[in-house]
Formats: sequence, C-alpha cells, structure tokens
Amino acid sequence: MIGRVAVSLISLILVVGVVIGLIASVHKDDDKNAEEEKISQQRKAVTQFCATTEYSDRCIMTLNDANTSDPVELIKATILSTQNAVQLLFNLSDEMIGKAINNKDNNSKMDLEDCKDLLRFAVEDLQASLATAANSQLHTMHNHTDDMMAWLNAVVTYQQTCFDGFEDEENPFKVELQKSSEAARELSGNALSIINDLSRILKSFDVNIEPTNNRRVLKVDNDGYPSWFSAADRKLLAQSAWEPNAVVAQDGSGQYATIQEALDAYPKDLKGRYVIYVKAGIYEESVTVTKLQKNVFMYGDGLTNTIVTGNKSYAQGFNTMNTATFSAVGEGFIAQNMGFTNTAGPEGHQAVALRVQADRAAIFGCRIDGYQDTLYAHTYRQFYHAKLWPDRWRIPTYLGRPWKEYAVTVFMENIFADFIQPDGYIPFKGSFALKNCIYYEYNNTGPGAWTDNRVKWPGVKSIKKDEAHKFTVWALLRGDQWLEETGIPYDLGLKYW
Repeated sequence: MIGRVAVSLISLILVVGVVIGLIASVHKDDDKNAEEEKISQQRKAVTQFCATTEYSDRCIMTLNDANTSDPVELIKATILSTQNAVQLLFNLSDEMIGKAINNKDNNSKMDLEDCKDLLRFAVEDLQASLATAANSQLHTMHNHTDDMMAWLNAVVTYQQTCFDGFEDEENPFKVELQKSSEAARELSGNALSIINDLSRILKSFDVNIEPTNNRRVLKVDNDGYPSWFSAADRKLLAQSAWEPNAVVAQDGSGQYATIQEALDAYPKDLKGRYVIYVKAGIYEESVTVTKLQKNVFMYGDGLTNTIVTGNKSYAQGFNTMNTATFSAVGEGFIAQNMGFTNTAGPEGHQAVALRVQADRAAIFGCRIDGYQDTLYAHTYRQFYHAKLWPDRWRIPTYLGRPWKEYAVTVFMENIFADFIQPDGYIPFKGSFALKNCIYYEYNNTGPGAWTDNRVKWPGVKSIKKDEAHKFTVWALLRGDQWLEETGIPYDLGLKYW
C-alpha cells in the first residue's frame, strides 16, 4: 500500500513536472515569437527609415543596433552615430598635430589645426541637431528641419574643407584622415538625407504632421517684427542712423584704429547687437568675426569709402579658407555700406576677399572685389543684396565654373549685362565635374541672359517656374523666419510668380 502511494506520488510529481514544462515551453515559445515579431517590426522600420539614404547599408547597420522602431529614437540614433564618428575624426586630427610638430612639418601642422577647428564646428552642429531632435515632439519636428538642414549641410562642408586645405594630395596625414573619414562622411550624408526627407518618413510611420500656414516658426507683431525681436533691435533697425557700440577710425576720431581691435572688445555678456561703425578709410588687415561674436552689425561710410583690404593668396602658401581678408563666422552677422577686397591678383590664384561662415548672415550695399574665389560663401544660410561693378571688357566674365562635384547653382530673375560671355560657364580643370555639376537659369533678362549659346554640359539648362520656386529665398533659405530682423529689403518668392 505504502509502495503504491509512493509510486502514485512520484507519478503525480512527474505529471505536474510535465505540465509545468509544457507551460514553460509555451511561454518560452510565446516570448520567442514576441521577440521575433519585435525584431521584425524594428528591422522593417529601419529599412523604411533608410530607404532614401545614399549609404543605406551603413544606415541599416547603424540603426539596427539602436534596437527601436520609434522614429524619434531613430533620428536621434542617426545623429548621435554621426556625432561619434566625427568626434573620432576630430580626435585623430588632434593626435596628428603632435606628430606633425615632432616631424617639424609646419605646413601639415597648420593644415591639421584648420581641420581640428572645422571638425569641432561640425561636432557642435551635430550636438545642436541632436538637442533639437531630443527636445522636439514628433508631430511638430518638421518645423525644425530648416535649422537641422543648415547644420548638417555645414557638417558635410566642414569635412570636405578639411581635406581641401592640404596642398599635397599625397600628404600622409591627409591620406590617413581620408581613410578614417569613411564612416563620418557616409553617416553625415545619411543624416542629411533623412532630415531632408523627414516629412515623407514621418508620414510613412503614420505620424500626423501639424499643418503650418506659412512656415513661420514665430508670429509677427503689428509693427512687422517677429515676436522674439528685442526692443533694442526694433529701435536699431527702425532708425536711419545708428548709435554704435564701437567706432573705428584711422584719423584717431574713434575708439579703435583697426576693425579687429573693435571686435576684440566684444562684450562677453552682450544682449542684442554689437554695432561697429567703421569710418571712411582703407583698412589693411585680416579680420575675423569669431563664432562667439554673435549678432555683430558692422557698417561703413559707403562701399567705395570704407574698404577692408588684404592680399593673402594660395600662391603665398595659404589654403583657400585662410586667404580671406575678412571672415565672418559669428551667427547673425550683418554688413552694410562697406567694401571687401583682396588685391593678390590673378597670379595669386585663390584669394578670398570675404568668407562667410555665419548662419543667418546678411550682406547689404557692399562691394566685394578680387580675382579668384572673391566671395567664399562657406556654410549655413546667407543673404546678399548685390550690385555688379564690372571691369567690362578687360577680362572675360563668366557666370561660374565647377569647383566641386554635384554642386548646384541657380540664377533667377537677374539682369545680365553684355559682358557675360555667351557660353556662360568655363571649365575649372579639364573635364572635372562637367557631367555632374548643375547650372540652372530662370527668367533672367538683359543682353547676357540669352541661353542659346550656353555650354552643352548635361547640367546646364533653363528651368520652368515650378522648379525655380524650389530655389527662392522662402523655399531654400526659409528667409521668412530670419531676414526681417536684418532690415534688408528682399523678395521671398519669384517676382513674376
């Protein structure tokens, strides 16, 4: 009897054990199926997210590691991975500076120091992009794409400018940097593609995007100023004469004898604009408005009376970026009624008069003179109110030439004088970039606007109104969000829309 009870108990235990095992097995299968379903959904989301990127394999590989299908988290992961890759490139350039010093290679040292500065700017722009993505609600994130596009475009530009700075293509430091830059370059391009295509991506995730009437992020008050405009800026731009914070004069009638001295006095706790009045004179100096010197408004006594001049050139051993007579880096820079000149001449090759790296910069009523690479519109959003001052017949004048592959240039609603050569464009170096550069023209007038005899490169063509609209101040620069504060006249759209 006792034996049969013992056997029964053992049998019961075995049965219970089998049942428990079956339950555990079922749960394990359920968990496995759920995990597989989650992975499947995540991979589907990543594939969908990376669909329009140029380097889709790297995009998918990077975002699979993020282990999420949330589009916000995917955006953040994209930007963060790009930031990490560019940071590694920055660290490498910093290490190389020490090696160049040990090798007593001063030229490479200077080029690497430029790279380090440029890559630091790139990292800072990626940090700003990441913070914007992290602090945005998904359904309104598209309202911030203009800023993020400007920053990410700059990230790509800074990397390329770093490599362009080396004169010797076989420089071992450049070769090593380029080999190490593949991840940073591809991730930067992917991030830019994703932000550019963000509206479509969000719709594919069934995200309802809040409509906007005119893409203005902030409202305009009854006086025509944006709501965030300071009282000081309202007063400043409403008047015809300005009360400067600093006066520059060569005759001793100002606080400073040079423009750079006035910039060096930029207050650390500045609120509003730092207004610099540069009296008539020819100022022979190299000037830089640094990144920390934001909202500088500099004006002179006229574009032929107040002139900043220099003669640095590529032929003297400077890379293009560092030949600039005047460099504007600080955000919100405005120049008015001044001249910028580089007198190196054609024998100097690249010789920049004005380099603008400032976001939301505006140049109004200014003259920019040089021979090659006169104006270097380096990064971000810039607005120019330009006038031509041609030396009509002495030197043949063209609309442009391809300096970088895949560059896009659009001429719209301009008046072209008769000194513009009928073929319009000239090669830079043999057949370089002729197959992939783009030069569009729309609704230009004047004797130089006739397009029948333009060069027959694939990307040179006249475009129609709908396509031209994509390149207006409103559509391309989002000028409605920032130009009004400059006080400069502008057209948001086409004149004859």
